[in-house]
Amino acid sequence: MRKSGQLGFTLAELLIVIMIIGLLTTFVMVNFQRGKRSNELRQAGTELFQNIRLAQGYSVGGNSIYYCVEGSDSNEFGSCVDDEACGGFSGQFDYCKNGVPQGGYGINISLPSSYSLFANTDYENFYFMGNDQVILSKDYYLKGITIDSFEIGGTVYSPSVDSLDVIFEPPQGTIHFYVSTLPVEETYAYLLVKSQYVPDSCRKITINRISGQISESQSSCSL
Repeated sequence: MRKSGQLGFTLAELLIVIMIIGLLTTFVMVNFQRGKRSNELRQAGTELFQNIRLAQGYSVGGNSIYYCVEGSDSNEFGSCVDDEACGGFSGQFDYCKNGVPQGGYGINISLPSSYSLFANTDYENFYFMGNDQVILSKDYYLKGITIDSFEIGGTVYSPSVDSLDVIFEPPQGTIHFYVSTLPVEETYAYLLVKSQYVPDSCRKITINRISGQISESQSSCSL
């Protein structure tokens, strides 16, 4: 019991103050972490959007690379610096070419947490591992971010089951969609980017195959 005229706080009052400070600190930290995760999600959505546009720009702009041609046994369609890197020598059938890939450039999504921008150097219009050159790869596994699903023609797919290739064919950048290496002649493709830490908000990428327009926006977490 506090005596008359004595200054200070009782133990109970100190405990209450400490508890209030602890609750406020927890609240601030939770909101800080959510804000950080939300920002990571926005960045991932913007980055995917920009890399799809980059593949489109490479095809329309005629971006050239070095790659093997004429069916080299040792490095078929792969990257190269000279003819010997392709398994052939100058004057023979296998040689290193500097040019625009005949299939243009594309984005391959074959796992929920990662994707690749690649040069479509072989004779297929979808990503062929070992042949097509990977220009850049992104992996968001450690951040808990995934390309949760994609929709084409009213059908929703999961990258854990079906792969998606978005190809930009030069010189006009004509868009082709491939689901598990099969062509899909639909107008729109929608990609949903999701964070396991922000379950109520996602980023949505929209690709219009006819007009060539690509956009990115906030969305609910369903297609």
